[in-house]
Amino acid sequence: MAYKSWHSPHNTDSLPKQKRRHVGPKGNVIPESHNQDSVGCLARTVRDATYCLDGIYGQDPRDNYTLAQNAPADGFAQYLATKKALKGAVFGLPWLSFWQYASANQQQQLLEVVNLIKSAGATIINGTELPNYATIVSPPLLFRGYE
Repeated sequence: MAYKSWHSPHNTDSLPKQKRRHVGPKGNVIPESHNQDSVGCLARTVRDATYCLDGIYGQDPRDNYTLAQNAPADGFAQYLATKKALKGAVFGLPWLSFWQYASANQQQQLLEVVNLIKSAGATIINGTELPNYATIVSPPLLFRGYE
């Protein structure tokens, strides 16, 4: 049985999430409390989430938290990169400290992503490990239910 979360579906379904507190007007929003609004979106891609942020970000004279915002003149979408940005990038894959705990299906999905990254001009270095990884993460729990 796959683990699903009502509160964090983006985690279990690998969806980009754009949910920042105090980025947009809260008019017509039923807040959890005065400082925990729930404006945001789940998106298929980071690009979609960025367009959502451009749509909701802004000042609202009825909401003091938003008055200090200073949005980029042309919005946040102007900062999105294409796969050309990966040319010359270098990524390390910590197999022993992290990916060894993934299932065969998850490892296959990772390899597909690695091939996409390589095809965009990046270099992949296998065997890079995280020092003291056991004190940083609990690897067996990281992949629970992500099939």
